Amino acid sequence: MGVSRLGEVALRRFTGGDAAGQTARLVATAAIGSSFARGLMPRRSIDQAIATGVVGATQYGLVVTSQSVSAELARALVGRRAAPFTRLAT
Repeated sequence: MGVSRLGEVALRRFTGGDAAGQTARLVATAAIGSSFARGLMPRRSIDQAIATGVVGATQYGLVVTSQSVSAELARALVGRRAAPFTRLAT
């Protein structure tokens, strides 16, 4: 296995294969910065850790769910795969 192929395999395992998960990780990472807003800085470390975890987990859950539903709906509408939304396309 070549070095480039090995790197590709390692990157795919690290980042995941689906677009919904990758998008959700990107949005969750960007949203975590909002938990460090200027007016909220006088927090204890444990409070900041909890706020950061809640913000990240909430954003990840919302985005991965909406991306997955959108992708499945699109697949069902174009008829590439049977999905729970197949009845909407007919």
